[in-house]
Amino acid sequence: MKHGVHIHGLTFMRKRAIFGSIYILAYLLLSALVSFNDALDDKFYTNPLWYRLLYMPLVFTLFRCRFYSAWLLAECMCMSAGFGAYPLASKPKPGQGPTDLVALKHAYEQAPNTIAYDFETIHNIDEWKCESAFT
Repeated sequence: MKHGVHIHGLTFMRKRAIFGSIYILAYLLLSALVSFNDALDDKFYTNPLWYRLLYMPLVFTLFRCRFYSAWLLAECMCMSAGFGAYPLASKPKPGQGPTDLVALKHAYEQAPNTIAYDFETIHNIDEWKCESAFT
């Protein structure tokens, strides 16, 4: 019996898809308010200073929402295909895979339906840490 049959990617996708839909919605709402090309037009500089100062954070937020939604969509696609699922006992890390290879071997010797899996290896970005970490 294959090990991948017991991996339910949709369960793991739900949490990431919720955040992804929030970023997509924020992107669509912000793109209705501001555009990346607004600053290229000469009319932009006739706007008051407060508008130009407010424009920059809005555009940066729009830019981040675009990237966050793309990264989360990529994660969801990998989860739906079952890529990056390793047994939780192997202590998988983002971009590194399982770090405890002995535990990985022991996990695969168990019955496949008793193994707890994790998709941490394909976790592209932690948005909260990215936005709140000190630099």
